[in-house]
Amino acid sequence: MMHVLLWLLLFSGYDFVGYNLTKGNADALQAYRISQVALQAGITVHLWQDSPREAIAFNVCWWAFVADLLYYAWAYVFNIRAPFENRSTVPMSLHSVTWAYWSPAGIAYGADRSQVIPLPVLAWQSFFGLHVSFIILEGK
Repeated sequence: MMHVLLWLLLFSGYDFVGYNLTKGNADALQAYRISQVALQAGITVHLWQDSPREAIAFNVCWWAFVADLLYYAWAYVFNIRAPFENRSTVPMSLHSVTWAYWSPAGIAYGADRSQVIPLPVLAWQSFFGLHVSFIILEGK
């Protein structure tokens, strides 16, 4: 699991820097999002070559919002001033999450891009995603 967590930290760190540097420019943001998908695909292929279970566990964690919570951990730990998200913006951001419509909880809430998904729901979802990943990695 440590290998998967290290890749999640790298991915979420890339997300933190990439998103914050491009969020004010629609063209740059679109290019960044494409590079983010390419990075996730590259990590998945890399992990799959060594262990398909690790590749699946990585993507389960991503789908369960673990990478997004790590994004906010980066914001909190580094506390870079605006326009980067930081300690002063993280609480507001986490209590108004509408962009997790693609996650299991988001789908349960109707996959509505305007629906706020409560932080406790996202936290539990992430916990269960980590738990499922442990099970995948330990499976025989």
